[in-house]
Amino acid sequence: MMKKILAAAIVSAFAAPAFAATANVDIYGVVGVSVDYVDGGSGNAGDNFTSKDSESRARVSSNTSYIGFKGAEDLGGGLSAVWQIEQAVSLDQGAGTAAPGTWAGGRNSFGGLSSKTLGSLTFGNQDTPYKTSTGKLDVFGGGQYLADYRSLFGATTNGSVRATNSVLYTSPSLGGLTLRALGGAQQENGSTRDPRLYSLSGVYENGPLFATLAYESTRFATGAATVIAGAGGNTYSTDPLSTAETDQKSWRAGVGYSFGNTKLGLAYEKTDLDSDALTGTIDGGDTSVSTDRDAWYASVAHKMGNITLKAAYTKANELDGTDDTGASQYSLGASYALSKRTELFGLYTQVKNDSDAAYSLGGGGTGIHAVNTAAVGQDPRGISVGMIHKF
Repeated sequence: MMKKILAAAIVSAFAAPAFAATANVDIYGVVGVSVDYVDGGSGNAGDNFTSKDSESRARVSSNTSYIGFKGAEDLGGGLSAVWQIEQAVSLDQGAGTAAPGTWAGGRNSFGGLSSKTLGSLTFGNQDTPYKTSTGKLDVFGGGQYLADYRSLFGATTNGSVRATNSVLYTSPSLGGLTLRALGGAQQENGSTRDPRLYSLSGVYENGPLFATLAYESTRFATGAATVIAGAGGNTYSTDPLSTAETDQKSWRAGVGYSFGNTKLGLAYEKTDLDSDALTGTIDGGDTSVSTDRDAWYASVAHKMGNITLKAAYTKANELDGTDDTGASQYSLGASYALSKRTELFGLYTQVKNDSDAAYSLGGGGTGIHAVNTAAVGQDPRGISVGMIHKF
């Protein structure tokens, strides 16, 4: 008996330091899986494009599944060292998330310092304030990506991204107002270009009211092909050897309000792009390409016990000076909460493209663009039934 007690004491003595070393590490994540049926829709292209029908298919989607590790060390005086490493997980072995067996901190991953009175300063691969500013208004976010509002909202911007090589400042809450500012730069070794990104947002949350305003300025000139969904899905390129740069400025505003069991949301976005180097073909004619465009999004969610009914509408207006390049998206769905961390959901969504537009479904996570890209003038639609578990 004494030997067993002594052995247990020795094991505890060795285990205690190891546990203490990892006690401030949190493991978290989301498992979001669904069965989707997607129909590309029939073609209704403009006169200078070829109409074609897209195939239909069923598949399992990993959606926004990911795992993360984060921690903090109290440095005293209200100051802490903070870090986070987060990676998408491809539960379905499919496209749209990290390749199976890889680990690269591809989602929000950073290190930095945080002060209770001054805010936080972090360095790494981080969502821009512009991207996150209206995320709470997307009633189909958080795992139901077939109806993601980014299918149209933000589809022509280079700002709805996770910025590498970025520095992010987040203020403490100032009476419900949180300010964020990010600066980032692309890595273009040996290039004479000066790519950069600046992103700012103010988010106000107080009781039932949510309001946000964001601005972003992006300069990019990689020479890579750029697909503009609202311009017939054509590919436009800058000269890889050119020092010409493309500047894009974007504004986004949103407001949400809750009363009783009902939540309403409304968001608006305006983007302006300036480039003499970006050229291509729209509707059969050579022209300088413009992605000046605005879009808006409206949502409603109503909770009845464990059931939440959801509806959303997104409208992408035509590109400036280019007819028939707009689109609309309609989404209807419901979720059933099995617990605080687990829910079942079902939804239907459809994109209706103008004759020279080629927007598709799923702004992120599902890989829908890879498996069933919309052709010009098509109206893709889909049904998704799945589960979301947060840990």
